[in-house]
Amino acid sequence: GLTKTALARELGISRFELIRRLNLLRLAPEIQDQIFAMPPTVAVRCPVSKRTLRNIAVISDSEQQKMEFNRLLGL
Repeated sequence: GLTKTALARELGISRFELIRRLNLLRLAPEIQDQIFAMPPTVAVRCPVSKRTLRNIAVISDSEQQKMEFNRLLGL
C-alpha cells in the first residue's frame, strides 16, 4: 500500500489536503449519500462547503452530525 505522502504525491495534492479529504470519510453515511446525490449546480448555491463539512466530520456522534448538516441546509 501507499503511504499518505506517496498517495498525495500521486494525486498531485499536499499530504495535508489528502488528510483533510480523508477525514470527510468520518461523516455519517447518510450525509455522504446526500452530498453525492446533489446535482453539480446545487454546489454553487449550497451553504455546505468543505470547511463546514470538516467541522461536522469532527463531531463523533453521527446523529449530531446529521442534525448539524440539516441545520446548514435549513431543514
